Amino acid sequence: MQKLNNRRGSSLVGVIVGLIVLALVGGGIWYFVSKPFKTHVNQGWDQATKWTPENIKKDPVGYLTCALDEVGKTEDKLKASELSLKTKKNATARALEKHTADKSQYEKLLTEFKEAYTTATEQKKWPARVRNTRFDDEMGLKRKIVECSDKIKLTESLVDTYTKTDKVIGDKLGEIEGKLTEVDKLKNKLSTNMEIAKVNQSVDDLGSIGDQLNAIVDTSSALAKTAEEGASVTDMIKPSGDARVDDEFSKIMGKSK
Repeated sequence: MQKLNNRRGSSLVGVIVGLIVLALVGGGIWYFVSKPFKTHVNQGWDQATKWTPENIKKDPVGYLTCALDEVGKTEDKLKASELSLKTKKNATARALEKHTADKSQYEKLLTEFKEAYTTATEQKKWPARVRNTRFDDEMGLKRKIVECSDKIKLTESLVDTYTKTDKVIGDKLGEIEGKLTEVDKLKNKLSTNMEIAKVNQSVDDLGSIGDQLNAIVDTSSALAKTAEEGASVTDMIKPSGDARVDDEFSKIMGKSK
């Protein structure tokens, strides 16, 4: 008898489980087949999980608490991005100052090299000397002139890159600072409405706050995720022999071959 009861119990459980599965499967199929049923389910889901106008009206304090939390997270992201960009801007400014100074020094050195070469060739007097460095022949000094010119081109490229980077970072910081101002205004508005809601359990313009909050969160998130512009230079000075030296030398000295 006991075994029979156990079998009956197991059968009953199996039937119940089967009915539940059937109901779930049937409901899932019906969800995609019946548009009225799908709309009804979606409305029920939104009502249970989202801040619909009805839910906001029922619990304005809860809605405002949620909104303030979301604004706080957005503000934190923007401030972190702002700090990162300011750090990058400071590093860029230092690099720009260094490469601008380097460019000036290379330009002065190139002038000295050219003057020494012109004097040595015109007077046919070798070795030539530049800043206590001796050059025994014409080709040795030519190489240094071309190398120095390459250094100037490289530093010019770096100065241009860092100048553009500094502007991009400055523009991005301006956008973030503007967005932080909007966030601060919204946070103050939400805090004021929170005090009103706690007293009256009602705030007139909560619906418009939702649209404003979504717009700020969306644009702020996009700003916070923006990749910082970096400065990278891959051009390196790689002399390629005397043929290139002669060609570059002629351009530097203003001669045509």
